[in-house]
Amino acid sequence: MSGCMRYRRKDIQEYLAQQYVLGHLSSRVKRRVEVLIKHDQAFEKVVYKWQAHLATLMHSVADEKPPKRVWKALERQSGRTSAPFNGLASLWRYAGVMSFVMLCAVSLLLLQQLQKPVVSHQNMPGYLAVMSTPEKPQTTAFVLTAYQGEKPGQSVLKLQWEQTQSEQARARFNPDELRLWSIERDTGNRSEIGRLSSLTADNVLTKEAWLKIKNSAELQISLGGEIVYQGPCLQLTKWQES
Repeated sequence: MSGCMRYRRKDIQEYLAQQYVLGHLSSRVKRRVEVLIKHDQAFEKVVYKWQAHLATLMHSVADEKPPKRVWKALERQSGRTSAPFNGLASLWRYAGVMSFVMLCAVSLLLLQQLQKPVVSHQNMPGYLAVMSTPEKPQTTAFVLTAYQGEKPGQSVLKLQWEQTQSEQARARFNPDELRLWSIERDTGNRSEIGRLSSLTADNVLTKEAWLKIKNSAELQISLGGEIVYQGPCLQLTKWQES
């Protein structure tokens, strides 16, 4: 298969767009993708779609304010360096202030991480599936994101509806009646993961459920044996150029 035809494959376009938005591509592959964006409107739409999905994920994380002691320490350090700029000595003082600021920022991040529970949806997502109906494959209904825990049995699965989806569309199906399935990447075998309502609740994923998601090329959701949602399952890691 030629290079151009290979990049027209939907699964490859989805993967490239996701990695491009995440900033995981090498400089050479990034330039190649940007050329494709300019000359392929369909691929450009895929990139815009992933930008919207990942922006939604970023906005779902609440902002954290630094403790007052951090601001007071910055004010004290700033007062000590209020003298006019004087050659190399002032440059070193400026570097010291910036180092202190960076130290405070890193300390704040570490403090936030220590205060988080072991199982948290704010962990980095490991796998993501953009789900749509068979009738409207180009219209995203919601996103399923699997967050890997620190240990087996501590991972979680979150469902996030697309903002354009109406309340009527969201209430179309009862989650208790929906079953989640995985299509195995290497064999194409279809395997049931479990009831959607249980998987996306605050309960953690079992090790077996996590492995099925990890090894899947596609996730499907069924109602009474009929597929009502489906979407490619992508790993959110760097793409290693061959």
